[in-house]
Amino acid sequence: MIPRVTLTFLSFCLMTQVCKATEAQQNVEQSLKQQYEGKILVLRHPLQGGSLEFDSDGKVLKGGNEGPWTVYGRIKIDELQLQADKLLLKGMRVSYKRDGLGTLAPFPTKKHVSVKISLTATPQKMTDIDAVLGRMFTVTRKDVLDSVPDFWRQYLERNLSVSDSQTTTEPDEHAAPPVIEAKTVETKAVESKYEDETLLKTTTIAPKPLYTPSPAPPPDSFVRDGHFSSVVLSFFVDETGGVGRIRILRPLGEGFDEEAVRAVKTWRFKPAQRDGHAVGVEMNIECTFFVSN
Repeated sequence: MIPRVTLTFLSFCLMTQVCKATEAQQNVEQSLKQQYEGKILVLRHPLQGGSLEFDSDGKVLKGGNEGPWTVYGRIKIDELQLQADKLLLKGMRVSYKRDGLGTLAPFPTKKHVSVKISLTATPQKMTDIDAVLGRMFTVTRKDVLDSVPDFWRQYLERNLSVSDSQTTTEPDEHAAPPVIEAKTVETKAVESKYEDETLLKTTTIAPKPLYTPSPAPPPDSFVRDGHFSSVVLSFFVDETGGVGRIRILRPLGEGFDEEAVRAVKTWRFKPAQRDGHAVGVEMNIECTFFVSN
């Protein structure tokens, strides 16, 4: 039979351990709130669902399909809760679109989103949570570049104003400049399909369009009836007239860029000719979106 005094001592030790664990959890939660509430976090995978769930290794347990990062990649965190077995984040989607200065800038939306992350153990220090969050959200400039499709990478390499040592979290749109800074791109469009052939070598006959359907605006886009907006792309027309190596030169944001790329991938040309032979050439195009109901 265990003496009563021993039982009392064991109970006291257990209670002390629980209190210390609870206090450590509360300290971590407070630090997390200070670091992340009011900030924009960048998802490694821009999932479309309004309720996202991950395990501690970053595996998606619940969520929609991946969409454009300019629509689904950023979340402004309004509320954070740390529990013994999970971390809860609540906030609003942040959309990126070109502003009046030609800059790809963040704009708040009214689209709510929640993120639940299951934890294998109760965190006792910030580094425990930082490691977990780094599996769902980007931390460095390289992380951001690795998380986007190839057709975005060249543009972001030139315009992403975040150093490799900085996180991609940022204050709200009223207190910080946009992460992405657009640069002016001059184009000479011929029927909004390709550049003037004088930009090619003088002995080269430019490709001739055979099938160039116009891109459709994405659902719930900001383009209004009778309004023009455009995305500038570069691509390579090979010797068969097919299109590849698509790159964004001047984005529009809000999913328009992906729709432009989707359409251009289906385009077909009579290939460029040089001295009577088919050759591959690089071209710039301006995809113009026009809504008319």
